[in-house]
Amino acid sequence: MKISCWAALLMLVAAQAHATPASVARGSELKSKPALDATKVADLSEGEQVEHLGNEGGWSKIKTAQGKTGYIRMLNLHFAASASNSSAVAGLSTLGNVARTGSNTNVATTGVKGVTKEDLDKATPNPEEVGNMERYVVSADEARKSAKTAKLSPQDIAMPEVKP
Repeated sequence: MKISCWAALLMLVAAQAHATPASVARGSELKSKPALDATKVADLSEGEQVEHLGNEGGWSKIKTAQGKTGYIRMLNLHFAASASNSSAVAGLSTLGNVARTGSNTNVATTGVKGVTKEDLDKATPNPEEVGNMERYVVSADEARKSAKTAKLSPQDIAMPEVKP
């Protein structure tokens, strides 16, 4: 079964749809809106514990321990990959550990900058780009061989039915 890039993106976005514990990766300004020129709500210190509420473009909406809510850049957050985290974040951290940030268990997650729900609702197929993506398709045997070489183990992922 082939999984499209959009399906993978939507699974990642859905996994981030609820509040998740996180920490500030580097000193940052908490902004009132997801924009560099937005009003500063507070200064955040490296290591400060926050609650991740969701993403908007390249920004993460968070709530501080003091109850202040606002936005920081997505890459300024760390999500700990531990049993105390939600299964969605733990699952993201094991998704190939794509964005490992060091030798510890912290990972940084990010999304597609500037893509909104309205953008997705208005999206239309682009056959030329789908054709370009086809060059990355491999056979099931090639995928198994590559996974074995990388010492990956199979995992079942429930996929929603997609209707044409």
